[in-house]
Amino acid sequence: MDLSTLCRSCMKEVASWEKENFNNRAVEMFSFCTNIKVTDDEKLPQQFCYDCTIKIESSYTFIKEAKNVDVTLKNLILRSNASVIVQPENKIESTHKVQSVKLTLPDYKLSIGTINFSTQDVINGDGVQNTNNIVYNPGSTQANVEPTILEKILNKSEEAKVATETNKKNMCQICQKSFISKVWFTKHMEKEHSGHKFLCTVCCKSFKKQCQLKYHVITHSEERNFACSTCGKRYKRRKQLATHTRTHSDVRPYACDKCSLRFKLKSILKCHMKVHEDVKQYLCSYCGWSFSQACNLVVHMRRHTGAKPHACSQCAFRAASVSSLRRHQRRHTGAAPHLCSHCPRAFRDSAALARHVRTHTGELPYKCPECSRAFADSWKRKTHMMRAHRVPLHDIPRMRADGRTIAT
Repeated sequence: MDLSTLCRSCMKEVASWEKENFNNRAVEMFSFCTNIKVTDDEKLPQQFCYDCTIKIESSYTFIKEAKNVDVTLKNLILRSNASVIVQPENKIESTHKVQSVKLTLPDYKLSIGTINFSTQDVINGDGVQNTNNIVYNPGSTQANVEPTILEKILNKSEEAKVATETNKKNMCQICQKSFISKVWFTKHMEKEHSGHKFLCTVCCKSFKKQCQLKYHVITHSEERNFACSTCGKRYKRRKQLATHTRTHSDVRPYACDKCSLRFKLKSILKCHMKVHEDVKQYLCSYCGWSFSQACNLVVHMRRHTGAKPHACSQCAFRAASVSSLRRHQRRHTGAAPHLCSHCPRAFRDSAALARHVRTHTGELPYKCPECSRAFADSWKRKTHMMRAHRVPLHDIPRMRADGRTIAT
């Protein structure tokens, strides 16, 4: 089992698009939150899936904020209890020199948020090191004390007290949310905890929030206010339109780990991954063929029933699937979007392009199980087996381009 492809946190297999967008800083945040060291010497996974990365970033942010707040609160308490100790110097080297006095503050670090302040250490005459000591000379007019830092601490303390008192007044005792103003606190109590339920007049479903009811009512409406500027399709919600516009783009960010296919939407990739599963749960009641997706079974059933619901608008052609109708319509328009990378030829569908590319590469993926011959096209393989080995067409097993046999 290859552990390098698994997520270090949940042991799920990490997709290729997740590896491409993975940030190594997530490993450092994971070690910070869990105290688990991730080193290159180990044979354990060193990446995370997208869902675990979101959890790690959230945990890291929470822990850092909590630690910073804890340090700040402790420093505020220490500052409020601070005292100034005057220590005269015992040794005077010369009568012409002015006597110096040392002011000693308690040993603590000044911290506000994520910024730490520290003063330089001072060593007294006895060789003892005093941290955060500040030397003051009575003969000088100014001391080496930074009043801005101390003022910030005092101001922060006063602001924290005022904010705490305000939050207590405008804090919800049910969900522990606090609000700046009483107006927002009142609105929160009316919307969230009033006990009132918003009912749908069509299906009688109840919702806690009015915004949830408005979002639900759209499902019963026939209005489609959001139109696509490319194809003219209309949708009920803006989010549906945003998802649809990706289908017009050539960008395919979601790649399959099992094959070379790439997809525009994550939902299509999840649906495609079922193709690589060994268990195909959708069975045809006529011939016993199995499918990994229900939509493929529906299209396959039309072969037995003869149903062709998709009609061409320019001729009498009808098709059992949308993809077949799309390929047929390219005959009328003359469109050939699939270009060969080896020569200037173009094709109407990807399957024809794949068969043509094999003439350049010399690949022969379709092998005969009875002899050593191989073919670039699946139909040539079937023709060979029927003519050379006298195998009936319905007994010839189906085969993919990767050499795997499709079970029937």
